[in-house]
Amino acid sequence: MTAFIPSLRIAVLHHQPAQEPVDPVALQIEEVLKGKGHDAFLLGVSDRVSGLLEKLEQSGSDLVFNVRETFADDYRMEVNVAALMEMAHIPFTGSGTAGLLLAQDKILTKQLLQFHQVMAARFAIIDGQTFSTHGDLSFPLIVKPARSDASI
Repeated sequence: MTAFIPSLRIAVLHHQPAQEPVDPVALQIEEVLKGKGHDAFLLGVSDRVSGLLEKLEQSGSDLVFNVRETFADDYRMEVNVAALMEMAHIPFTGSGTAGLLLAQDKILTKQLLQFHQVMAARFAIIDGQTFSTHGDLSFPLIVKPARSDASI
């Protein structure tokens, strides 16, 4: 027997700079959600917090499918979009404020995983003055900034 899943009104929240085409990923998500019987629609915003909140509240959505990875062309502001939706009690997909903040600090994330004995790649911390390793390291290595977005 198939479980009944009610149709939802879902806003696909994405970054939409003026004069630029819609992100193909947002279009694909909207298409899949519609294909599953939901009333999905794109909700693009760029760099105005008041505009973001206004659009979210006026959308009448049951859920926001959050695919924003930036706000005002600054990846660090992604956290604030989640915080705004949390404060407005708007249900959304993806990580909340705490998860996004943690994900943006690779050192803290690695240390927390290590403390809780979660298997993760070995790592080293180089801050310009000190160098500490956490496990035996050998080449080839992947070098990433401690605080940056995704796989930069």
